[in-house]
Amino acid sequence: APLSENYIYRAREHQPRGARAVLVDLNSDPESWQPDGKGETVEVHEKKGPCCAGPAKKAEDEPVVKKNRKLIWVVCTQLSHRSSSAEQRDEAEELMTWVDSLVAGHEGPEKLGVVICGDLNAAPFAPCSSYSKLAAGKGWLDTWKSAGTWCKQATYPSCCAPACGVRLDHVFVLDRPGLAKVECTSTRVLGDAYEDRVAAERCGIVVELKIHEEED
Repeated sequence: APLSENYIYRAREHQPRGARAVLVDLNSDPESWQPDGKGETVEVHEKKGPCCAGPAKKAEDEPVVKKNRKLIWVVCTQLSHRSSSAEQRDEAEELMTWVDSLVAGHEGPEKLGVVICGDLNAAPFAPCSSYSKLAAGKGWLDTWKSAGTWCKQATYPSCCAPACGVRLDHVFVLDRPGLAKVECTSTRVLGDAYEDRVAAERCGIVVELKIHEEED
């Protein structure tokens, strides 16, 4: 169940862009979370420019620490549509910096898992892009590379995906010492059904993850 919801940054030039981070306890009862007071909310940071990131403000009332929690930060994002631009790379850098602040601000005994997913507007082969920036970041792993297939990986355009097109939407996990290891056991693009291809201009990605709290 969600323990907190953090709006980390957004921009309103040309296209709405930004990210949202939700801290989830995988061992809790999903029906036990009440959005009217038991979660913490961090204010939106806004400024002029392609993307505005600020350090996460810590809520005055921390969620009650429970035993045997299995925590994971799930960060959903959409970055600049200008592929391989400085704007896009800067947004990816700001995103990683902000996620680092989330990890550094954790005070509980549990090891955190961290996932970034969403529309990076960049194909894996695009040079100097948000994808290449994230892939080169310390500990960031593309789940498709570990569990995906060579074919049927396109998410755009939905009318042709997943067989034809490019993969602009991605799921990354963070693999660093001191964090829970997040393993991708399977991943696929939703594009086989007619409804998957007409629901939006992009096809969705389904990823199955396993969290290992203990060191290997």
